[in-house]
Amino acid sequence: MASRTIRTTGRWMTSKLTGGSSDYYKIVVNDVTIECNDVIKALKLNYALGNILKAVWRIAQAHQGRGKPGTTTIYDAEKIVFFGEDQLDEEKKAEAPEPDFGADYDLWPFRTKDDEVKKSGSALSSTPSLLR
Repeated sequence: MASRTIRTTGRWMTSKLTGGSSDYYKIVVNDVTIECNDVIKALKLNYALGNILKAVWRIAQAHQGRGKPGTTTIYDAEKIVFFGEDQLDEEKKAEAPEPDFGADYDLWPFRTKDDEVKKSGSALSSTPSLLR
């Protein structure tokens, strides 16, 4: 198990990789300890944004000499790009307008109701019987 000693707000702490809460995900602001995971939960971040925040957090901690053992700032910057692209795709999907086929479009099988009526005299005549 990796272990190292770090200095945080005037006291020394040991950072161990246990899979649980770690010192490199904690900061003390005005005598209040804040954990990265608490910020993620409070902001209700999705998976991609949570991973971006954690990578930014680790880079900031590394720049102060308190980074996660075994990782580099380049690795975390690459994670930011990876999850950023994923988040960008999701944001684009969320903002994409719904296609407007018009009120007379029945979507089965990709023709208008008017075409169906002209062809057979009834809009339901060529629809499979299971859908009637």
